[in-house]
Amino acid sequence: MAGGLDGVAASAVVTALPTVREEHPHDHAAVRALHLAAFGDHGLVVADLVDSLRPSVTVGDGLSLVAEEDGEVLGHVMCTPSLLDTPRRLVPVQVLSPLAVSPARQRQGVGAALVRAALRVLVERGVPVVLLEGDPGYYGRLGFAPGGPQGFRKPSLRVPDAAFHALRLPAHQPWMTGTLVYAEAFWRHDAVGLRDPAPPATAPSWTIAGLPSLVWHGEPAVSDYDAGAHRLSITAPARTDWSTDPVSGERTVSAPALLFEPEGDFALSARVRVGFSGVFDAGVLCLWQSEEQWAKLCFEHSPQRRAMVVSVVTRGTSDDANSVLVDGDAVHLRVIRTGRAYAFHHSLDGSAWHFVRLFRLGEGTAPVRAGFLAQAPDATACTSTFEAIHLSSRVPTDLRDGT
Repeated sequence: MAGGLDGVAASAVVTALPTVREEHPHDHAAVRALHLAAFGDHGLVVADLVDSLRPSVTVGDGLSLVAEEDGEVLGHVMCTPSLLDTPRRLVPVQVLSPLAVSPARQRQGVGAALVRAALRVLVERGVPVVLLEGDPGYYGRLGFAPGGPQGFRKPSLRVPDAAFHALRLPAHQPWMTGTLVYAEAFWRHDAVGLRDPAPPATAPSWTIAGLPSLVWHGEPAVSDYDAGAHRLSITAPARTDWSTDPVSGERTVSAPALLFEPEGDFALSARVRVGFSGVFDAGVLCLWQSEEQWAKLCFEHSPQRRAMVVSVVTRGTSDDANSVLVDGDAVHLRVIRTGRAYAFHHSLDGSAWHFVRLFRLGEGTAPVRAGFLAQAPDATACTSTFEAIHLSSRVPTDLRDGT
């Protein structure tokens, strides 16, 4: 399909990573299923885009690679010809899009291996520049940089500046700047930039005594609220999580959460009980502003099969901080906002609170929502229960004295 791939495919095998090779016709169904799974609500558009772009991948122009392990396609990347409208003339360039990795193998370096293998081929072919729309944190680690400061203009105003990236290859010359002209398939499938969001679906709101109305973030999960016991339970489907891996940059925002919008300073607390099964199963008090800005305080199952308090703060990428081990299957967690700062605490009895961390989220303008999340990154579902739920506008003056 594309020239010079046999040698690249062999050199792309990395220890503990799948083999990267050229896509073959018998892979088409698996690649389509991969994009449907990896892109969620946008999967159909992306899968159809791949089918439309595939004929443009010819010998020596364009590229379609898969990552395969034990006969299973785990990842796919496509580079296809587009044009750069420079002051001198139209210059053939390549657009890297889409890139997909099986949800079960995300955050394990598969996507990065695909991109690096593709770039090696494009360098050998003398391609001057590769352009894309994507997450700056992820692609920045692979050598891409914002396109605007390099003299490249977006194909549409709907492409966010932060998402428009370019990587100049050795064949690039200084005069090769200008406007990216996408191939027709991107426009036909409306796969350029971002559209204004549709009005939110009228998801049913939840009422929990003492809290504002809550709504689901993401897909609603199996859940129950016992008003008499003031107890909420949420079952996370298998392989769901919130994470933006600081090593690979791969992002997962699939775990179900019930969120509300608090006003001013607040303290939200609950006794969290988790039916631990898989590694990293957790019941969580969380904060959400955007996919780039969020935080979670977790009662989590460690790789050593111990219950522990863990905190994660995400500002572009996620950190991951273990706090303390907990004997038993329940602990009290608390999230506090005071001014623009947030604090996490845990307690064994709901009275004496132990400081976990103090932080700020980013400078986003969207309101911060708080609430309850269940996650099950492993292969089995997990149910988390939240009891003794309490929301107060009174916050401690000293965040470290145990009150």
